[in-house]
Order: sequence, then structure tokens, then C-alpha cells
Amino acid sequence: MARSWTFGKKIAAGFAAVVVLSILISAIAAYALKTVVASKDRVIDVNARNLVDAEKLRASMGDYVDERPERYSFSWAGKRDAIRLLQVPSRASLIPARDESLDFDTTQNISVDGDNLEVLKLLYKPYFGRVKMIYIDPPYNTGNDFVYPDNFADPLDTYLKLTGQKDSQGNLLTSNPETGGRYHSAWLSMMYPRLFLARQLLREDGVIFVSIDDHEVHNLRLLMNEIFGEENFVASVMWQKMYSGKADATHFGIFHEYILCYAKNILTAETYLLPRTEEMNARYSNPDNDPRGPWLSNDLTASGERSGGHYPVVAPLGKTFDSPQGKHWLYARHTMDELVRDNGIWFGKDGNAFPRLKRFLSDVQQGRRANTVWLYDEVGHTDEATKEVKDLFPENTELFETPKPSRLIKRMVQITTTSGDNNIVLDFFAGSCTTAQAVLELNRADGGNRHFIMVQLPEPTGNKQFPTIAEIGKERIRRVVARMKKGTRWSTGARQTRRSGLQGLQAGRLQLQTMARRPEGSPRPFGSGEAGRAVRRSSGGGLAAGKRDL
Repeated sequence: MARSWTFGKKIAAGFAAVVVLSILISAIAAYALKTVVASKDRVIDVNARNLVDAEKLRASMGDYVDERPERYSFSWAGKRDAIRLLQVPSRASLIPARDESLDFDTTQNISVDGDNLEVLKLLYKPYFGRVKMIYIDPPYNTGNDFVYPDNFADPLDTYLKLTGQKDSQGNLLTSNPETGGRYHSAWLSMMYPRLFLARQLLREDGVIFVSIDDHEVHNLRLLMNEIFGEENFVASVMWQKMYSGKADATHFGIFHEYILCYAKNILTAETYLLPRTEEMNARYSNPDNDPRGPWLSNDLTASGERSGGHYPVVAPLGKTFDSPQGKHWLYARHTMDELVRDNGIWFGKDGNAFPRLKRFLSDVQQGRRANTVWLYDEVGHTDEATKEVKDLFPENTELFETPKPSRLIKRMVQITTTSGDNNIVLDFFAGSCTTAQAVLELNRADGGNRHFIMVQLPEPTGNKQFPTIAEIGKERIRRVVARMKKGTRWSTGARQTRRSGLQGLQAGRLQLQTMARRPEGSPRPFGSGEAGRAVRRSSGGGLAAGKRDL
């Protein structure tokens, strides 16, 4: 009986062990599954409608070994097709739109209606290495933004569908919803070829700025590292776009966007000082009427003990001073004596205060370096941008939803161009052409001779007066120029005309025969300005025609 009980006891113990082991295995499996599913980037791509990546799953479970050499790389679905887009030559040409232009034959400013990828390809030859500064404000990939669905086999065909010039058999505009399966990939594939070509247009000392928000700033940084080189990164600027938060913010009120800045070559890139502010200069005064002008007093001591760092300094009225314990005088004794004799030391109004160094405004750097935090009181905010558009288009108060303030873009132009050079500024996501306004107004302020090239897809707006975004941009330029010409400096003169004119170009299908063999006496495809001649040389006929030429 005892033996039977012992044997039964062993069976029961074994059964219990099996149960415990089963529970343990189930718990481990559940934890492993939870760990695997917890990171959508590891195994399950939620954006791909919960499709499981088999290789990542095998790797997570320890049943997969990739024996290929490991190296750092940045890739996405569709990258090869994005690269192939660069290899497809444009079948388009640029033709003039004189009826939409201002001072067509003399201006060096250009506005182009068309798919910016096609336009960049056509600008490649005439503007290779000539553009000083590029600013773009691309779609932020928020899920509702317009995304250019490029087709590497026939990019112009895609453009014609999007602009209503060809039956698309579907929606003319496409968004990039987060459930689309290739949420980030579609955006990256759209940006890659455009940024690649943009780099080719920059001068060796040229710089590019790209506005972006939190949706894609991480991917954009990696993309630009790949195209421009990580070593050519200049700065990541935070722009305070709002002065008050939204009441319906879920977790944090978002007050900022980013502006990434890269140079074509960091060793030759040039940036310039911003003007000193009135607040900076207001700190300087001249209480003793020094003939050298306003000055600001600075501390004459520094932390730490130094050999020869203690000696008496005698004030004009005879009082003697020494540096406190734990500190030392900034200058050697003979230098300090010279400063005292030269009235370079301030001993207070009564002549017996602790000595301080007089730093004259005339000796400090006549300007200031831009920092990486741009506050709205310096460069404007989104409300200011909206008011600018409303001020120019009072008859259409809801004309453009997301403009940038012109002061923001002026800041970028200021730190990358000078008034004395014929600098070219390019914006190939031109939108309402805030960049053009910034260039024109800055030229007016400092007498500069900068030129702009604006490129915008004629994306439909549903507005009868301005049926496309490109129409809004061109009309904005015309209205800004009209306002400027009311001023005395801008009322007459050939130089003013070149600065403030607008040469209109349209995009469409290339007509090789017509463009390559211009009949004797027929009008040239461009005006006589330098920019016109340059594009004429580019392609035997440039980027394509408007609707009537199709």
C-alpha cells in the first residue's frame, strides 16, 4: 500500500510539473509575442495594415541569421524607383507666357507652372552650380497632404493627370494616409529625386533650407545626410510658429516647426551676419562723453588664481584695487596700466568704483550670427503669414491655408546672400510665392539685385478666380510689384524693372519640331534677359507648353 501511494505521488508530482512548465512556456510565448508586436518597426508594420514581416519575425524568434556583411544604410520601399526617376530624361520644354508676365524682355525673375521634378531636370543645364540659396516648404506628410505620385516610366504623364490635362480615371489629387502601407516610403520617394537635383543647382558656396515638422524631420535629416553628406549639415533651426497654444491639444501644444539647413560644401559655404538689433545697441552709452563713442563696461577679472594675477590698480582719485581672492586680473600689469592711461577703464561716476573694462560699440562685430532658435517676434508666425495673404487678396480671405511669413524667409535670404551680387534664390515648392515676395522686399530694403525662380505645380484649388495654386503665386508677385512701384525708389528705371519683373513660363508636353526649328521671324521661346537665354540653351527647347499646346 505504501508503494502504491509513493508511485501515485510521483505521478501527481510529474503531472504538476508538466502543468507548471506549460504555464511557464505559455507565459514566455505570450511575453515574446507581446514584445514582438509592441514594436511595429520590428515585426508588424501597422501602416501596412497589420502585415507581418516574416524575416523580422524569424529574426526576433532566433530562427534566422543574416550572414551578409553589416553596414549602416538608409533605405525604404521604392528607393530604387526614386533613383530611376533621375535617369528618365524629361520629355518637356519651357515656353513663355508673356500675357502673364511683367517686363518679360528685361526681368531675370522666373515663375514656372509645372511638376517641379520635370522643371528641375530642365533647369539642370542652364543653372548647374549657379543657385546661391534654395528654400522649400514641401508637404509635411501629415496624412492629408498632397503627395506627388511619381511614375518613373512616364513622369510627365502623371503631371498631366494631376493638372487635369488628361483623364486620370480617378481623383486628380492623392493624399498619403497613414494606413496606406507605405506612409513614409511614398514621401521619401517623392523627395529624393527633387533634393538630388536641387543639390546640383547649388553653387559651391550655396545653401539649402527645408521646412518640416515632427512627422518627417527624422527621415528628412537622414535623407539629406545621404544626398548632401552628413559633413555638410549646417543647422537644425527651431521656428516658433505660434504665439499661443491650441485649446484642443491632446498632450502638448505644438508651437514650433523645424528648418533643416545644409551646404553643398561646408568648407566653402558662406553665411553672413544679421544686422544688430536696436536692443543690442541700446546697451551701449557714453556717460563720460568719450570721443570714441558709446561703450559697455565688462568685468576685468576671471575665475581662478594665476601667477601675476594680483597687483594694485590705482584709480584716478588715488584709491587702490586688487582682484578678489579666487580670481585674477584679465590683463598683465603693463597692459592694465596702458588701459588706465588711455581712459579704457571705468571707475564709476565718482572715480572710485571697482574698475571695469570699457568695450566700445565701434570695436564690436557689426552684426550678429543667426542662432538656431527663431522666435516669432523676430521672424513672424503663422497668423502673420495669413494676414499677409489676406492683405494682398482682400477679395479672397480663405485663399491659401498654410503660408509662411515673409519675414521668416527674409531671414534665410539675409544670412546666405548679399546685396551686391546677382544671387539666385530658388523655391520649387513655391506655393503662394512668399519666397518671391521676400526677395523683392529685401532688394528694396538694401538695394540688392537678387533674382528668384519659383516653381509650383498647378494644383487645383476650387477657387473660380484662382483655379490653381500656381495662379495664386503669380498674382501675388504681380500685386507685390504693383505696391512697390508706388514707392519713389521703385517707380522708374531699368534696374528696378529687372529686379521686380516676372517672366512667366508654363509646363506641358514637348513639341520638338516646333521648339527645335523656330520659323524665321517667329518669337523666341524666352525673353532677352540672361535667365531667358540660359534656359534656351538648356534643352533645345526647355520645359513644356500649356494646355493649348498639348
